[in-house]
Amino acid sequence: MDYALTSDSLITFGRKSVRQNIAFTTWAALIDAVGPQLIPFVVKTERFADVPFQELGLAPVKISELIPQPGEMWILFCFRDAFREKLGAESALRTDGFPLVLEWRKGEPDSLLLAPTFHILADLVRRQLGVKEWGLWPAFRRYGDKVAFIDDSLFGTVHDSMSSIASAYGALLAGLSCAISGRHPPVWPFPTLQWDIVLGRTSGVAGLAEKLSVAADCSATVVTVAGEQRRQAKKVLLELQASADGARYRDITIESVRNSSSPEKLAERICEIATRRKRVLRLVVSLMLCLVALTVLSVLCWLDSNRTVIVPYADYVDSYGLPEGI
Repeated sequence: MDYALTSDSLITFGRKSVRQNIAFTTWAALIDAVGPQLIPFVVKTERFADVPFQELGLAPVKISELIPQPGEMWILFCFRDAFREKLGAESALRTDGFPLVLEWRKGEPDSLLLAPTFHILADLVRRQLGVKEWGLWPAFRRYGDKVAFIDDSLFGTVHDSMSSIASAYGALLAGLSCAISGRHPPVWPFPTLQWDIVLGRTSGVAGLAEKLSVAADCSATVVTVAGEQRRQAKKVLLELQASADGARYRDITIESVRNSSSPEKLAERICEIATRRKRVLRLVVSLMLCLVALTVLSVLCWLDSNRTVIVPYADYVDSYGLPEGI
């Protein structure tokens, strides 16, 4: 472990992040604490231009350019209200939350880079799917096994209600099911729902507006919720789409899973949502190619010639200390 995401580091930096030129040394201190790998994930999209990427030796990568890769589980992690208030509205860091990217690894125990609360949730998912040989880890292609997510203030303790990370249940369940079968969702459906151990079914989660905000900056096209929360989620989404920055949310739709579904059926449903979304996207792309083939071809050629400017993967891997091949 080289770095750790801690509430103290975020708060210390956040209090200095007023609308002014933030000193280079302040950014450098944040990177020394949490690691360069986290910068694209925790900086506000609207404050992207404030980050001195070149001086820091980092590629200017936006979170919207980081597409979920096969095997990755993107979790819509949101800060607690009390913590959000400590950051302050003028912080250059995200105050809603950030996407936490995890993965399952066969033949390995749960990672010590993750808080014990994640281990408990991983145990629940493994029991439900009847497997033991899969361990939960931070995604190697995003963090390179260099960043720890173990802060109790952020991720809770084994003695509290697990509310900090309970909404990751759907993502871990679908991710493990896919890992076991060797499938990979072609479009990550951003599931955000929890398992009620007492009632033996899924249930809704808190912080829908914040989760949708994080999803929007991740270029999500679908967010999957528990059936009981479908109506509420659609209402929240409509309100966000009607807000001043509603354009951020225009491509998001809400999908849901049955509250009474078994864990196996839940996993299948989430994967089916992802597959159906991919089919729809393929149909739209095919129609567009038929109607405006020459235009699309020219655009694709332009994108290809400017690829290192739009999504500089080689620079991203090198400057953020990541493994090759993402």
